[in-house]
Amino acid sequence: MAEKRKLLEVKNLKQYERVITGKHELTVFHVDDVSFDVQEDEVFGMTGDGGASNQTIIRSIIRLTDLTDGTIRFDGKTIQEGSLSLYEKRRRISEIRDRECFAQNPKRMKRKAIRERARDEIAEAKYHFQETRAKAVLERQDKIARLKRQLREMTEQGEQLSQINSTSNRIVLTKQESLDKITIEKALMEKKIRAIKAERRKQLSDLKADIKANPLAYRKDRAKIKELKQTYDKEIRDINREIKRIHQDNHGPKQDEFNKEIQMIFSNPLTSLDPRMTVYESIAEGLRLQGIKKGIEERVHEVLEHVGLNDDHLNRYPHEFSSGQRQRISIARAVALRPRLLLADEPVRSLDRSTQARIVNLLDDLMKTYDMSIIFVSNDLEIHRHFSDRIAITYYGKLVELGPTKSVFEHPLHPYTRTLMNAMINKHEHTRKRPTNYDPFKSHPHDPEDPPLWVEVCERHFVRASKRELANLKRRYPDIKKGTSS
Repeated sequence: MAEKRKLLEVKNLKQYERVITGKHELTVFHVDDVSFDVQEDEVFGMTGDGGASNQTIIRSIIRLTDLTDGTIRFDGKTIQEGSLSLYEKRRRISEIRDRECFAQNPKRMKRKAIRERARDEIAEAKYHFQETRAKAVLERQDKIARLKRQLREMTEQGEQLSQINSTSNRIVLTKQESLDKITIEKALMEKKIRAIKAERRKQLSDLKADIKANPLAYRKDRAKIKELKQTYDKEIRDINREIKRIHQDNHGPKQDEFNKEIQMIFSNPLTSLDPRMTVYESIAEGLRLQGIKKGIEERVHEVLEHVGLNDDHLNRYPHEFSSGQRQRISIARAVALRPRLLLADEPVRSLDRSTQARIVNLLDDLMKTYDMSIIFVSNDLEIHRHFSDRIAITYYGKLVELGPTKSVFEHPLHPYTRTLMNAMINKHEHTRKRPTNYDPFKSHPHDPEDPPLWVEVCERHFVRASKRELANLKRRYPDIKKGTSS
């Protein structure tokens, strides 16, 4: 069977977000290095990870969010590119340039060495004081606790008042002794720091005098530094031009041509439909925005009939319909432009079981009528079993398994995929498989020298696994191919 032409290609997609919490800055990995392709006339299913990563992926495809890194291509043309790798490359080149130029100047190198050595000695003195103070505080607390316990026992036994007062005075003296010890240690630390700073000033002064007396020994090679800067600055300018081009392409007028080719169905039709617009206005709005002036009314009637509604619904508002009918209106609005790729973001999540089946059958009919491909995101594996041609499993932003739906359901390779399958009710046998909890730390051998690979186990069936895990898979699949680092 001849392989169909690729309609969409997603390569090394990354979507990061920096979150600042107090003094700390964290990086959240929504999507981490995901690659896949969608062919013509194909239903590509996505599940796992609670839908968050999958939703981010399809929102990046339709350009509702900007990429951190990676490339998305539609029909051979670039939809969106990320520039994180270029920023990192620019930073590395800048660091190398500064380091090599700095190495050409012995005066600056010696001055830096003197200052770094003084800084390390000061840090060591402060650390020693902190350690001594902590030890003194612990000793004081232990001694005071022991004296208080002794005082409580003396009071309970009715000892003489002079003995009780003596023990109380010892508690006060212990506090004062500890305070005096910490004060002395602090004074010694400050004295040592002053001596280190004085020595640093003396060494810098001696270096300055030596430079003045022997200027030839410290003369920097200006020609070499100039040559290095010109070489690295040229690379940095090229990277800046590439970053600028990516930003212009991502937000330029060339992107408007994809608006008609790619459309999206959102998970909640109540919030995605404008409550102030009638059904006719909602469907016709996209046609007008694309510059279509003739035949709008005929096309609205056509798509409305295809989704199972009639002309009586045209002048009604979204709140007058049920959830299933509102989802049909959303589908009609997306299909009216006759896109080649339809992104369905959990379109049946808020619907009952019978309505879900009708919506899925409707999407199947529309796919054949309008000759389009669908990326179908849903956490319902039973729907994927009957509707998707291929299915991708994501976990914490990473793609862990990808393959034909039948192959993935019959031979789930990744432990997380098996966990999802076990949680699904077997309707034919009216039983549920034994549930399992996926723990990545227990399920995978964590060895830095044995990283996970993206491997094609059998025809078009990929899984993320280490070499040790692949050895177990080879017993089941003798024709397993060699993996490549992802």
